[in-house]
Amino acid sequence: MLRWPIIFALALSSLTVARGASGAEQVDYALAPGMANGELSEFVVSVRFPANASGTTGFGWLASWRGDHQLSRYVRDLTVDGATQVIQDAPGHWRIDAQGGRPLTVRYRIVPGADPSPNPGRFDRSAPIIHGNVFSALGMAVFGRPDGSEKSPATFLWQAGSAHIPLVSDLQHLSAPGQSAGRPGTTEDILMSTLIGGAGMIGATAVANKSEPRVGMLPGSVAKPAEFVAAVRRIVAAERHFWNESDPGPYTVTTTPVPASYNRFISGAGFDDSFALWVNTKSSNDDLSFFIAHEDFHSWNPGQLGKPYADASAEQSAAWFNEGFTDYFGQALSLRSGAVTVEAFRDIWNDALNEYANSPWRNAPEATLAPAFFKDQGAKRMPYLRGAMLAARWNAQLRQKQVGASHAVPVDLRSVLIEQRRMAATSSAQPTDLFVKAASQYGLDVKEDLSRFIDKGETLSLEPDTFGPCARVITQQRPSLEVGYTSEDHKVTVVGPGTKAYLAGLRVGMVIVQKIAASPSDSRKPYRLDVLDGKTRRTITFLPQGRDQVTVQQLQLISPISKDCASNLAGIRSLP
Repeated sequence: MLRWPIIFALALSSLTVARGASGAEQVDYALAPGMANGELSEFVVSVRFPANASGTTGFGWLASWRGDHQLSRYVRDLTVDGATQVIQDAPGHWRIDAQGGRPLTVRYRIVPGADPSPNPGRFDRSAPIIHGNVFSALGMAVFGRPDGSEKSPATFLWQAGSAHIPLVSDLQHLSAPGQSAGRPGTTEDILMSTLIGGAGMIGATAVANKSEPRVGMLPGSVAKPAEFVAAVRRIVAAERHFWNESDPGPYTVTTTPVPASYNRFISGAGFDDSFALWVNTKSSNDDLSFFIAHEDFHSWNPGQLGKPYADASAEQSAAWFNEGFTDYFGQALSLRSGAVTVEAFRDIWNDALNEYANSPWRNAPEATLAPAFFKDQGAKRMPYLRGAMLAARWNAQLRQKQVGASHAVPVDLRSVLIEQRRMAATSSAQPTDLFVKAASQYGLDVKEDLSRFIDKGETLSLEPDTFGPCARVITQQRPSLEVGYTSEDHKVTVVGPGTKAYLAGLRVGMVIVQKIAASPSDSRKPYRLDVLDGKTRRTITFLPQGRDQVTVQQLQLISPISKDCASNLAGIRSLP
């Protein structure tokens, strides 16, 4: 049980009720650390806004975020200055009675929701970490808002207190009393934010210019912080160049550690001007670079490439474009920016090609695949794999069209997406339909491929020269991939009789403390599991191979590696 903390005073006298340019009432947020025995113990929040003219104002938290339906469970002791009555009328929601137009100040505490370094154990992305000398949180768990105020102008003030506790957050781009603003903000920006800080934080917390990303990292999240910061900045710059962004504005990346038992686990959430990452030091910077590149690319794809999809079903059916293209360009731009090596690029493609060849969903038609998208991990992954392979196929076709052409402006798949973005400004078409139209402007007809490989689920294969002159796509026969067991919360729940996992000694009920080695796609690489068998700790090693053979394509670099190999492999000739 936490003791009642020493709270840094909130200087709210400087906050005044105001209207934004749109006429909506302004909402002013202030956040302060709470201290107990010299350590961070909680957050103290105040939210100031005028009461509704009706005399009744609602205040509450988002109903849900990524499956979390209890975002307000960390709130304690909510009070309202200026109210005649405050009643909690639903979980995470309060009814405030007050004279219309009167200034109201909602105050409450946010208590910790997670230990920053449990091992083994589960972790919860929406749970605030407030522990020792560090903290990490998402805005939707920390901040409530007046009903109907999502687009209202908002300010944010971090009150570090006498301890001068540092903060890295995209909220620092917003205006605050007595501070200049990087950009105007709304209450939606407040909720869709990431915050990280404390005396133990490391990273690039100061930047030379407003468009250079700030990076805040908690200890235990990134193995090589300096390399990670450099990679983030290279990738973000490359993707902004890709889309011809001349004045992109500020961007923030935060990293929070997950339990050590989550070997090479990476999870993230992207917002308009920030990205929150959950990871541990067992993930390589190459893995992190590809992940950051994918998620940052979502700033444009699909949101700026067409009108919103008609419904969730249409969006799932378009995952080959939304996610597969994003994978393809994320990988290409990671390489082109210098954040990863050609060898790392080859390896991630080979993992993907292995996964595609071994997937039980490889030949599932789209009508079968889409309904299973959120029910089966393999079904969810297939559009990523198909989309990336189609992007590589079409990019190679566009580049081949220019062979021998004199004085031709370089054309590749980037050219199509730039044209699509231009068309989207005046089009009512959804992104996938608009892509088909934009591709046709460059003589690329993708309709037959979409019918064969997406709608019907025919097996995709890449041409040997898909990635240019410094690599070849080769075809091999390999033992099929069969892991042989399933687990839940690190506990083995099923082991297939006769599988190599079973023959190696793995049994139901064992607890997987750590995956020492495990390739999710290559049957030739052994699994090594550190397990608890009752009270006995053991290491179990086996090859994840089935009895069948599968046809697998692989990317093979041609030695020696040429100086322009990265550019050729990335396949983006027209990048500034």
